[in-house]
Amino acid sequence: MHPILAKPRYFGLYLFVFVQAGLLLGELMLRDGEATRPQVWAVAVPLMLLHAWSCLASWYLCRATRLDDTGLGRLLAVHLAAGTAAALLLLGLGHAWTRLLALHEGLRGAPSLFAAHRALVFGVALLLFSLAVAVHYVLLAMAASRAAEKRAWELRLLAQEAELRVLRAQIDPHFLFNSLNSIASLTAADPRTAREMCLRLADFLRRSLRQGAREAIPLAEELALVESYLAVEMIRFGERLRFERRVDAAAAAVPVPPLLLQPLVENAIRHGIAGLVAPGTVRVEAGLRDGRLRVTVENDCDAESPRPGDGRRGHGIGLANVRRRLAARYGGAATLDIRRGPVTFRVEIVLPVS
Repeated sequence: MHPILAKPRYFGLYLFVFVQAGLLLGELMLRDGEATRPQVWAVAVPLMLLHAWSCLASWYLCRATRLDDTGLGRLLAVHLAAGTAAALLLLGLGHAWTRLLALHEGLRGAPSLFAAHRALVFGVALLLFSLAVAVHYVLLAMAASRAAEKRAWELRLLAQEAELRVLRAQIDPHFLFNSLNSIASLTAADPRTAREMCLRLADFLRRSLRQGAREAIPLAEELALVESYLAVEMIRFGERLRFERRVDAAAAAVPVPPLLLQPLVENAIRHGIAGLVAPGTVRVEAGLRDGRLRVTVENDCDAESPRPGDGRRGHGIGLANVRRRLAARYGGAATLDIRRGPVTFRVEIVLPVS
């Protein structure tokens, strides 16, 4: 649809400009004649409103002769021919209009007034057509710019979604590999426990596949996944693994990326609890502060245990994965902070509430 006709306020402004052009044309016609202002306005203003429709048609001509693929000579020739045709059409309409006006007693001189200023009307009509062509090219350029910007954003979103899918897909094999190793170690020593672990693992995988396909899930559902994962690990560690959860009710409803906390809890067990002789605790806390969601995963650890990223195989993969997922989804609006105490390891995630 024509961009000026698509919005009533644009069309109203467009007609206002042509009314002003008609008033100005009337003032020019007054300079060398004895007609009154109402007489010249009765001729000039309706003619300019009629010409407004011819100028609207230049939009389609501009679309057919784009600036980026049309030579300058052809461009000028096409629009000059179209402008001349529109101006000649206006002269014909002016002749008919003034003869109609002459039927009124006070406007009997309208035909002679128009005949005396045909050259002026022709020049103003050609000028307005040229201005309309220029405006339409500007509108085309703006539309092309908006379309290019939209395409750029769409491509950027597609790239982010692809990256998120890749990062999310890295989680399942990593966890599955560790869990199967645990089951394998139990099959000979304790087959019943190994069977129970298989059932709990199947329950976790079923939940993770169902929730992982969504863009975001409430934090409460993410914590349910974490507890399903811990149910698997508690079979292996027994009383050596404890879990504490302190989550505000308001924070539990905030949407978060699925499988965001599971890699952190897995790290807490694999690189923290697994290295302890005494029982250790994994603590998850969440709350809202200053309009942002703050989630912490803390675990007990041995003071001599390696730090993430120190070169130990597999150490820090989960943290790097979570950091990259946050960057891809939230940009700089989300942070991940790591703090190592003498006997604790703490990861804090801060997300915008959306």
